[in-house]
Amino acid sequence: AMQAAGVSADDLDAVIMACSNFQRPYPAMAIEVQAALGMTRGYAFDMNVACSAATFGLQQAVDAIKSGSARRVLMVNPEITSGHLNWTDLAAHFIFGDVATAVVIEATDDKQGFEVLGTRLLTQYSNNIRNNFGFLNRADPRGVGQPDKLFRQNGNKVYREVSPLVARTITEHVHDLGQDLHQIRRFWLHQANANMNALILKLMLGDEASVD
Repeated sequence: AMQAAGVSADDLDAVIMACSNFQRPYPAMAIEVQAALGMTRGYAFDMNVACSAATFGLQQAVDAIKSGSARRVLMVNPEITSGHLNWTDLAAHFIFGDVATAVVIEATDDKQGFEVLGTRLLTQYSNNIRNNFGFLNRADPRGVGQPDKLFRQNGNKVYREVSPLVARTITEHVHDLGQDLHQIRRFWLHQANANMNALILKLMLGDEASVD
């Protein structure tokens, strides 16, 4: 990502490590990445907003630039989900894999890359996706090998909760930016479910969206 952006560690002001599964609480993984890159200035921190961590990491990077606390931010999103999946639960494990992405966000007049026109976050509590694993495991009188210490979800309820919420959020955001939904060529949706993506686009566009 840094090579593609033409930047070095000395050009970075911040590293944000945003993901749903952390190796440990201390030391922060972001600071370890900062050290591995040879970055001797600036700051780094970890953040977790479950499976929306990457979008929240982008928002924090944009906000840091807007506030003046950073001019160039590296946002890294390593998702090692296989370590917390229950491989006997077909409703949960089949849509997840391991991946890492990295994005450089910067204040610049250079027209290369993507320009951030706007950002918007929205959270809504649901118990239909849950993982109770944590540092209090050893205090659980049932022992540590309980199924609720692994990822679980109620897929049908998640489908019904998420789809209209995502469609409404994107539609309102695009409208507030003065853009036309039907003039947008690409939508990169977070959901790993193709049927859910198709439904969200249909709710937004009023018709079936082509693969193109």
